[in-house]
Amino acid sequence: MEEARHDAFGYPSLHEQFREGNDWLGTLNLIKDNPTNKDGDPLVPKLGMIFGSAEEAYQFYMAYGYRTGFGVIKRSCHSIDGVKVRAAFVCCKEGKPKVRPGPKSRRRLVAKTECKAMMVVKDNARKNQWEVDYLELNHNHPCDPEMVRFMKCFRDLPAWQKEHRPFNAKARVAPKRSSMNRASTQDKEYVNRPFAQREFRNEGGKGGKLRLVDGDVEALMKFFDKMQAQNSNFFYSWDMDEEGRLKNVYWADARSRAIYQYFSDVVTFDTVYLVNQYMMPFVAFLGVNNHGQSTLLGCGLLADETIENYVWLFKKWLRCMNDKPPDAIITSHSKVIERSVVEVFPNARHRFCLWHILKELPEMSGRTEDKEVLSLRMKKMVYDTLTPTDFEREWVEMINQYRLGDNQWLMSLFEDRKKWVPAYIKDTFWAGLSTIQRSERLDAFFDGYITPETTIKMFVEQYDDAMKHKFDREAYDDYRSFQHRPQLLSGLQFEEQITNLYTINMIQKFQDQVKQLMHVICSEVSRSGPVITYSVAVLGKERKVEYTVMYNNAEKDVWCICRSFQFKGILCSHALGVLRQELVTIIPNKYILNRWRKDYKRLHASSSSPPQVSRIREMRIYDYLYKHGHQYFADIVEIGATDVDSMEFALSVMKEAREKVLKYEESRGDRTVNGNRASDATQRGNSSADHSVNENIGNGASSKRIANQREKALENSKKKKRGSN
Repeated sequence: MEEARHDAFGYPSLHEQFREGNDWLGTLNLIKDNPTNKDGDPLVPKLGMIFGSAEEAYQFYMAYGYRTGFGVIKRSCHSIDGVKVRAAFVCCKEGKPKVRPGPKSRRRLVAKTECKAMMVVKDNARKNQWEVDYLELNHNHPCDPEMVRFMKCFRDLPAWQKEHRPFNAKARVAPKRSSMNRASTQDKEYVNRPFAQREFRNEGGKGGKLRLVDGDVEALMKFFDKMQAQNSNFFYSWDMDEEGRLKNVYWADARSRAIYQYFSDVVTFDTVYLVNQYMMPFVAFLGVNNHGQSTLLGCGLLADETIENYVWLFKKWLRCMNDKPPDAIITSHSKVIERSVVEVFPNARHRFCLWHILKELPEMSGRTEDKEVLSLRMKKMVYDTLTPTDFEREWVEMINQYRLGDNQWLMSLFEDRKKWVPAYIKDTFWAGLSTIQRSERLDAFFDGYITPETTIKMFVEQYDDAMKHKFDREAYDDYRSFQHRPQLLSGLQFEEQITNLYTINMIQKFQDQVKQLMHVICSEVSRSGPVITYSVAVLGKERKVEYTVMYNNAEKDVWCICRSFQFKGILCSHALGVLRQELVTIIPNKYILNRWRKDYKRLHASSSSPPQVSRIREMRIYDYLYKHGHQYFADIVEIGATDVDSMEFALSVMKEAREKVLKYEESRGDRTVNGNRASDATQRGNSSADHSVNENIGNGASSKRIANQREKALENSKKKKRGSN
């Protein structure tokens, strides 16, 4: 029998093991089965390696890229007399970025980084002896094996492999679901109907017990057992009434508990399904991730809307999150919920959902005529007024014009104005949540999974599918943020600064402000020591709007009356215009929020004390680590609990292990930002920025002076007149 061929380094020849129809996945499996050569060296490309064909070399390099974390492109294949003699395979980020001029290409993403990594093979003797002639293994960008599933060259997978890649990165759509659970137009109309027009859909909820149908309880118990078997960090609890009937339910999966450690600054408590009397009285806690998108932080089922039920749910959620309350919470406009929030989260900032209020306005105004006009007037008043004084003046004019002085709902709304009107709440950080956009609401988060007729049993059976799609969506956004960046719109250095640090979505929000700079005109009004006051005019199509902006050139503080940074964590075009006017080319660290960074989770895990979990990108990684790590931890606790000396030794060992893991993560920091490690000032200097964004900018005497001038600006802003161009 013919002896099997080997290359010069002792690797089994891939040519001998290939069969018709094999591709790079076959090569990858071969590498997994034979990870080293006969000398024990890792199976990686090396100069002098021999392949039976150019295609075999390509498949080998593809498999290497897949397990290393980069995409591969066939760049060239040279021939002599029609016979191929040379082939080159390069990294997918090879080449210069293609920049297309013009505003229409604003959202175009740039992936190329001029990476030099490549492998060149030659068959000079034309005997199917393809030798690696040139090799460059170093990349100038991060390589992440967890992200290769989103790369174009790895998308055409066989059916068995697609089961491990449920998110369709190309189509960007959710997995198909049964048509019986799709939200129809009628369902969406039902959500938008005012409460006064809705019938009570299920009598079971009136008696203080949970509305249930056959199979719901069994499905819940089966769901809880399955989730906790998969991960013991899954949390659930239920509440029974005096007659032993199921009343309230709460649960949170391991990932929700983990992600809360990163994004506990702003939480939305959404009751849209409960208030709209869906078959399933579902409520949920939502956070905002570093992409500016909603992320699930816990779920609940409530029998009815009472203080007792809300307090029970809030306490369970707080316990689930290790008694760490949110910095701020957004809820629907409800006195019952407001009292419950005060009882359980006394130190949290609380505001009402603006969408909920504006949606109810036409019905609760009590007028049958002018509803549309009144609604438009209300929205204009809410969004266009910059100060409390402006809002109160506009409110009085509206009430008098439409003769609404006897409307109790509007009077109650005015009394609560400090909890929902942007002019009152923009001094503190809300992650930019307006909750006027559907994408920020719960019915958008579970779109297609919950309809008015969806039962508890139906929902828990597809809960995994819903969450898996959300996790994959976030993983894909992580991939985009690390592997691409938007095309720059200007030659301004601070735009490139943000582009290198933030996620794609947040870069684009910043670029929206950069684009507005062409409409901004800054005029100096006064100087007082280091503080310079500007009047910033924004030239629009219909009118000119003026904003007051103050800049402290000693402390590099900038403040705008629109308070975009305080509210959203993104500097407005007015502030950027003043910075440009003052020749500030780099945005100070105090205005770079870590929570919008693409590498925020890694930075948070390295600086928090202590983090609940290590950095995670996909649930399966966290599950595997938790399952095996938890057992080690349990064994250490069991052994160390015998006496004080053993306990102290066990604690020291665990502390040492933690420090080693953190040190390892920090050593990988050079892979996080375009292959260049961010400076210590950028990484650590603003670790709590998302928590302190509501504080007065600056400190000392100059800060007090600028703070006083801000107050005067707010008071005097009502004297500013908005005129037409």
